[in-house]
Amino acid sequence: MNRLRNSALPVAAVALLTVVCPCPAQDPAAPGNRPAIEPPMDDTDLTFSVAAGYQFLYRTDLDAGGSYTVDRVGLEFKAKTKLGQDWRVEGNLRYLFNDYDFNAAPSLGGDPWSDIHTLQMDVRFEWWVTNDLVVIFGPFLMWSRESGASWDDAVTGGAFAGVMYISSSTLAWGAGIGISSQLEDSVLVYPLMFLDWKFNTNMKLTSVAGPVGLAFTGIEWVWEFADHFEYGVGARYEFRRFRLDDSGFAPGGVGEDTSIPFWTRLSYRFNDNYAVDLYAGFVTGGRFKVDDASGNRLGSDDSKLAPTLAIAFRLKF
Repeated sequence: MNRLRNSALPVAAVALLTVVCPCPAQDPAAPGNRPAIEPPMDDTDLTFSVAAGYQFLYRTDLDAGGSYTVDRVGLEFKAKTKLGQDWRVEGNLRYLFNDYDFNAAPSLGGDPWSDIHTLQMDVRFEWWVTNDLVVIFGPFLMWSRESGASWDDAVTGGAFAGVMYISSSTLAWGAGIGISSQLEDSVLVYPLMFLDWKFNTNMKLTSVAGPVGLAFTGIEWVWEFADHFEYGVGARYEFRRFRLDDSGFAPGGVGEDTSIPFWTRLSYRFNDNYAVDLYAGFVTGGRFKVDDASGNRLGSDDSKLAPTLAIAFRLKF
């Protein structure tokens, strides 16, 4: 397998905070939705990476009246090693904090939620069946809840699996499926996409759509236009669902936030191990929902187009 692993193109580095960093209790696509094409690892190699970021979503009107804004902060820790000749394993731990500020949103009960905390743990296994075929699978757990809600009532989990085919040293592609429990809702089944296509010397398409990836499948076009500099344009679908506290419009209920972010990204790599990313973009298709503790819909509203900015830092050691 050394022939393949020496020639395959590296995966785009994953930072923590995206243009709209998704923070759901159901966001299972993240662990499995990254290609596995990376430089070879010695049997004794153990690598670590950390990432941190901040994102601001500007105050935006809701269709039925009122407005909202969001501040997001995230931290990620990742470890990866090789298990024998044909196996790799990666463990991820992420914490994400979302500070929502609603202003007089009547269709959502005025002020449906505020601070949302999300903790995710996942393990991703890679089995290199042949030089051209990789099987990817693993489990995950996630807790997502408003300040004051119980962590025990905010847990979801599931697993993902997929197959990736290495067509050449410049193209890796594949697909998979994930399954997850949901807070006060039926089991969620969703598709996964793997893509890393370098179609010329300094441009590629990748399903590593934005940093971190607690989100459903997306796509990003990446251009390495100068030494140390990279520019990207991308979009993806995001979904977040979380437990609410015992007060307010829906005591012990569930909040939901879905959207489609579009972004441009400018990244500077100081060296192979440290980089900073700047993002600017907008969020469209935003929708908020509030369910009671039994999953019955109490209210919903759509968001206008929302501009956003973000910054993220990545360190590997």
